[in-house]
Amino acid sequence: LHHYALASAGSLLLLFAASFVGSAHCVGMCGPYIALCGAHLTPSDSPPAGRILLRLLFNAGRIAAYTAIGVLAGAFGQVAQALAGRSGLQGIVALVAGVTSVLFGLALLGWIGDPARAALHSGLGALLREGSRGAFRRPPYLAAVLLGAVQGAFPCALVYGAAAAAFGGDGEGRDGLLAESGSSVCTSEAAQRPYAEA
Repeated sequence: LHHYALASAGSLLLLFAASFVGSAHCVGMCGPYIALCGAHLTPSDSPPAGRILLRLLFNAGRIAAYTAIGVLAGAFGQVAQALAGRSGLQGIVALVAGVTSVLFGLALLGWIGDPARAALHSGLGALLREGSRGAFRRPPYLAAVLLGAVQGAFPCALVYGAAAAAFGGDGEGRDGLLAESGSSVCTSEAAQRPYAEA
């Protein structure tokens, strides 16, 4: 495969802006899950240092899941671009990624149904429920990481939109790493702030 440069600063700025604007979506969609996890992992009599550590571990699991999604999307995108390039259809991969990103953006605006919800009907919903149940039975520090990783796998227009950008990117998976980990930074505190004391 051909080696490309990392994503431009403009692309990264756009991803961070989308994440910041989408933070309200994160509060509504993931906030209750975070409150449930927080109530289970950090009872009201927990010391502040323990709460902070569990929160950091939860976010580490979540960011690891987002990053894995981005790297996989970027790697598959590179393979698709190489195959399309050999058959003279290079623009098709970028077009598919762009259309997918627009669809997820329209879903966030509420103009169309969220295409990410289709993943729940494919068995992902049952997998996430079982993953959460299993994680709750683990010791608190491991549970925090696992529950964060489960949240990272939730069907979400923001996550899948960033994955689509990584799929159409030029960085052999590096764009995916940047897209998904960048997306997670702005949404982290927004989703957790209203539920921090839960």
